[in-house]
Amino acid sequence: MKRLLSARIARWWVVSLVAGVLVLSSFTFSSTHALAAACNIGIALDASGGSASCDMSIQAQVTSGVYTFSADSSATVPDSPFTLSGTPILANFHFSGIIRDHRGNTNGGRGLASSSGITNGSTTLPLSITSVGALSCTNGTCAPPTFIPVIPLTTTPQTFVTGGNAAHTIIVDGDYTGTFDGQFTIPPGSPSGVYSGIIMLTLTNIY
Repeated sequence: MKRLLSARIARWWVVSLVAGVLVLSSFTFSSTHALAAACNIGIALDASGGSASCDMSIQAQVTSGVYTFSADSSATVPDSPFTLSGTPILANFHFSGIIRDHRGNTNGGRGLASSSGITNGSTTLPLSITSVGALSCTNGTCAPPTFIPVIPLTTTPQTFVTGGNAAHTIIVDGDYTGTFDGQFTIPPGSPSGVYSGIIMLTLTNIY
């Protein structure tokens, strides 16, 4: 009698377990969300019974913009002409430039300058970039710019302004506008005449 009872209890547990698995499987299957069919201009959807749905895809491509710079055609020397007076004359100059960085990424960049100075005959006066009059970001977002004095300029390009740094996380999409100040010294007894030269400006996309 006990063996018969034990066999019946065992069969009941097996049937209950199988039934539970079937119920769980049925529940899991019924919870799956069915996506709407893709929309198609040639297929009409019947909403007469209440509603009808379809999935419409959408995509847009965005490409990076320009990375350029422009600058004044010549630096301004506000106090020229200079009159010799027996003592060194500290002369000032300045120039402006715009860097348009619309790459839309976090890359930095550098502005470099080089010059062999201004020359009159056999006399050459070295130039320096000493300070920044204004440095701002317009028309978007710029990583914080940094000015670096270059005293003196040489024929080897040297960094005088950076946009961001190697680890910044700001996505740049804007225009840097800067006005930079420089100086040169006219020694006593310098030959009179016109002193001229070139400042070469270079923009790199590597910080």
